[in-house]
Amino acid sequence: MNTSDPQPTSSERPRGRDPLWRRAASRLALLWLLLPSACFDSEETAPDDRSTVASTIGVVTVVRAESHAPGMAPQLQLSAAFARYRGFAAADIVDFASLEDVPDWQLLELPVGHCQVVQSSENPLATFTGSSLVSANGGIENFVDFLEAGELRALGSQDVRQARFERRALPELWTTVSGVTYEAILPLSAAERPISIDGWGSQHAGSFRLEASVPPTPTLTEVGGQPVTAAYATIDWDEELEVRWETPTLPGPALGGATTPTRLTVSLEALEFDRVVAFRCACPDVGSAGLPRAGIAAFAPFARAEATVRLVIRRTAQVPFSAASIHEAMAFFVARSSVLVK
Repeated sequence: MNTSDPQPTSSERPRGRDPLWRRAASRLALLWLLLPSACFDSEETAPDDRSTVASTIGVVTVVRAESHAPGMAPQLQLSAAFARYRGFAAADIVDFASLEDVPDWQLLELPVGHCQVVQSSENPLATFTGSSLVSANGGIENFVDFLEAGELRALGSQDVRQARFERRALPELWTTVSGVTYEAILPLSAAERPISIDGWGSQHAGSFRLEASVPPTPTLTEVGGQPVTAAYATIDWDEELEVRWETPTLPGPALGGATTPTRLTVSLEALEFDRVVAFRCACPDVGSAGLPRAGIAAFAPFARAEATVRLVIRRTAQVPFSAASIHEAMAFFVARSSVLVK
């Protein structure tokens, strides 16, 4: 497989009406990009009018989570956040709302059969200190307002009662970020049919309805040639890593008579208090992948004792939806399987 040219920097990226998802300046520091893999105009505004200087975004996630760690029962985790913001990137908004399974634009644009190592800060505000929180013209400060969106409800299979999203107030750790996000839990049986989510709307975010099927879980079966039967998998950090997963029959039609396309990624992730480092590959969804040795070696120094290291496979469906007053709204239906690594 030929080595692809590096992606253009933000100043070289094509100009135009790209979605906020791709135009936002990501916090990710790209350490090692596109490794061939074996697997595969400004206006003046009144200084007190925040709404006229802000971008808005809405994100909904439905995650089918399966883990080999003890005490982690499979379930459907639903989250939603609607934000008005200035001076931050869309990726920051996702992090503030703790939506860990939402892919950033670098991952969305990663070609199938390629890998990358990325590092991100766990505290986006660490890069916005002092005078940087104030706009260049001395007017409105940079901010993130997580908006009230009214009543949110989800409905799965016929035998499961409707679930109401609960409001979750963000901790008052920063004056720059405030508001509420939403979350709900459904039993796995709810995914036997497409999940529908209804938002009744508010003065800040309009009503909406979206529906899609949760992808089948890519259940991990082998890591490094060994069956996954325990909470931990052992990796040889000097060799290519072979990963296998089950590929169950895809779900039936969900949207307009057509199955929502999915994307599969395999990631090694080192999680620490102040950062996350990930070696991730976009792979053909064929049941197995070989993560290249060079990428394993680049990631290995971050897999130290103080980090929680895990191997994660995600199958993701991306579903746009519309809500009045929200510039861009996107839902991600994710099936995730993981195991801790040592």
